[in-house]
Amino acid sequence: MQLFALVSPIVFIITVIILGFVTPGYNHLSHTISRLAIMKYGWIQTINLLQFAYGMYLGGIQIGETMKTLEGKRVIRNVFFFCAGILLLTAATHTDPVENLQLDPRLLSPMGILHYCVIFLFLVAAPFGINSLAKTLVDEPNYRRYVWATRIMGFVSLTGSILWFIFFFSGILLEYRGFFQKLIVLWTISWIILMNFRAFFRPFSMERV
Repeated sequence: MQLFALVSPIVFIITVIILGFVTPGYNHLSHTISRLAIMKYGWIQTINLLQFAYGMYLGGIQIGETMKTLEGKRVIRNVFFFCAGILLLTAATHTDPVENLQLDPRLLSPMGILHYCVIFLFLVAAPFGINSLAKTLVDEPNYRRYVWATRIMGFVSLTGSILWFIFFFSGILLEYRGFFQKLIVLWTISWIILMNFRAFFRPFSMERV
């Protein structure tokens, strides 16, 4: 199960890339990741989201086990479990095909509105999660070196996501919206992989700490 948590985000990225190229009518530059779930091979993307959610759940458990403090275990598990829940809600609420249009709530279906509500919920909670993680890692000798990486990853991703939505509502650079989103997601997932990598190889590295 430790291996699943490590490879799950990598599988997610690879699946998105491959699906984007083989799905008729899909454009990696202009279409979002969520768009894959409502196109020809949408069932594959739904499974991909579900496996990533399970990977986040396992990651929260396994990374939490490597924490030295009870607070560290609690924060790591809460953050990863919350992200797993967001992924499940994302899989359950499909987006609307409006990437090539300036975003207007009047264009959205009830399901599309729910989908964007899930994303907004994540963005609202993100600053609290980032600060909690950074403060917790300061007291963790095995993860202290990742404090600034956590802050930089978190707030760069958050800022990029806010700008992405501003562009979406303003109709700016519509033709590159999917590409910008994928850069943000890749940047964020790189931190998840880093944390899982550290936890996975703890028998070889942490025993000397």
